[in-house]
Amino acid sequence: ENFIGMTGSENELFVNIVDRNPKSLVSVYRKAHFLFSRLEKVVNHFKDHVPTENADADEFAATIKDVPDWENNFKAIKTRGKSVEKLP
Repeated sequence: ENFIGMTGSENELFVNIVDRNPKSLVSVYRKAHFLFSRLEKVVNHFKDHVPTENADADEFAATIKDVPDWENNFKAIKTRGKSVEKLP
């Protein structure tokens, strides 16, 4: 079921949470904004290391012509894997 927000709910729980904790919710919002900003930087940094769902493996394989191409790609994957392991 879709979340309909704080208003319009038959359950008063969410409305009561907001009414009773306005200062805390501001703090939660700020911290969430900060954390999502940090997450976005990490995602952008490693975006090139992760294949997209639109990648066509057959098309990529067709671009690899010889053994050195395969070796270079495997080395690149290994290097990127090591940098991913260093993620906080």
